[in-house]
This record gives sequence, C-alpha cells and structure tokens, in this order.
Amino acid sequence: YDLRETYLATAEGDRRVSAAGDWVVLRGSASDSAATVYRLNPANPAATRSYLRVDDMHLSQLDREGSEIGSGPGYTLVRTDSGSPQGGS
Repeated sequence: YDLRETYLATAEGDRRVSAAGDWVVLRGSASDSAATVYRLNPANPAATRSYLRVDDMHLSQLDREGSEIGSGPGYTLVRTDSGSPQGGS
C-alpha cells in the first residue's frame, strides 16, 4: 500500500504523513461477517491498522477488535485516484 494522510488544523497547521508496506484482504468485522477489511502491516502487530470497505471510495478505520472507531473525517480514508487496488502482500 501507499498511504498519504493529512491531519487537518493541527497546532502546526495541516500535517502530512506518508507510509507504505504490505496489506491483506480479510472477510468479516465485529458487526458484519461478510464485510471486506483491509489490514495494513499484517506482520507487525504494533503497526497494524484495519479498515472496513464502506464503498469504492471510502474506508472506515476499525479498532483492534474489528469494530468501527467512529464516524466522520477523522476515521475515514477517501480514495483520491481512479485506479483499482493492486495486489497486497
């Protein structure tokens, strides 16, 4: 994966962070056994992050138990390109 995040309106202004690594596709979340979940950095538990596929453009962050953390822009990734996902790990 290649992830670029922007934290808006921090004390220092907007802050950009980039990360890259392996990812896997899983089935099932805490609330939906048929959900598609993307897990980033699956081999490194300290850095693992999981996201629920909401639709083609949005991923919602999950906690370590597989439940949605919250709603709104602070917990949602929005796709900014028109490419389709490439292979994971």
